[in-house]
Amino acid sequence: MKEFLNKRKLIIFVILAIFVGFFVFEYFNHLPPRNLVQPGLEDSIIDTGSDNDSRPALNDSDFESVPLADTYLLNEGLGLVLEGIGGRGQARFYPFQILVWHNLVNDVWNGSSILVSYDPLCGSAAVFESERLFKNSGKIYNNSMLFTAEETDLLWRSFDGQTLPETGDNLSAIPSYVMTWQSFKENFPNGYVLSRETGSARDYSHNPYGNYAATPAVWYPLNKYDSSYPAKTIVYSYGSEVFPLDNIKSAKTISGTEVDFVWDEELETVKGYDKNENEVALTTAYWFCWAANH
Repeated sequence: MKEFLNKRKLIIFVILAIFVGFFVFEYFNHLPPRNLVQPGLEDSIIDTGSDNDSRPALNDSDFESVPLADTYLLNEGLGLVLEGIGGRGQARFYPFQILVWHNLVNDVWNGSSILVSYDPLCGSAAVFESERLFKNSGKIYNNSMLFTAEETDLLWRSFDGQTLPETGDNLSAIPSYVMTWQSFKENFPNGYVLSRETGSARDYSHNPYGNYAATPAVWYPLNKYDSSYPAKTIVYSYGSEVFPLDNIKSAKTISGTEVDFVWDEELETVKGYDKNENEVALTTAYWFCWAANH
């Protein structure tokens, strides 16, 4: 009998510990960061000191085959994907393992100049139509990295291509997808992967941001914070409509006012379609970053 009571007490203690642990985790996940600043564009643009000299944008990049890239890429590692015209015959994978060290790739796709952008601070990834040669500015706004271009002082926001301040020179996004390396190599075995031979001495098996993505930490000041979701919740948006990734995966399709947010089971990624079933580019980012910039 005594042994039974001791086991019962242990079970109750474990249950309480799990409950308290969950409560503490959720509390800190929703806790606003202490580094809030007053709204104001000039005061909110921060120079991190990490510009294009330390994080060089990639130009004239080479690509390698899936079997070669598979020797070092992690199956669960993410990357940005462009799918070729006509479906599976052609596709490119830009590994975050490489992009985290460079942020930008000036490239050519289907005969047109493009800019591939990855922002580890905001968790955003996008591809834009491009007529310039872009580079890292070393500056951020509400934790969103800002890039610039040759022969201009303009600054563009990484996750949506908008200029700061607004000048009308915003970049147009083209459809791209975030997916795991496992999913890409299974669905696009003849695809191409951004090469590790970048001309820069970097350890592409190492993430310089450590476990940043797995914690609620926000490294730089924000001028506003919305605690509706945990800070690092991955969201997809189109215009002012935004939905968490997990909600889209659960629902399979979420119909917004202008577009449908669709979970592609085969590719394990989110796609956007307008009401005429034309594919559109969605914006993806961490919730805290999206909310602070809208």
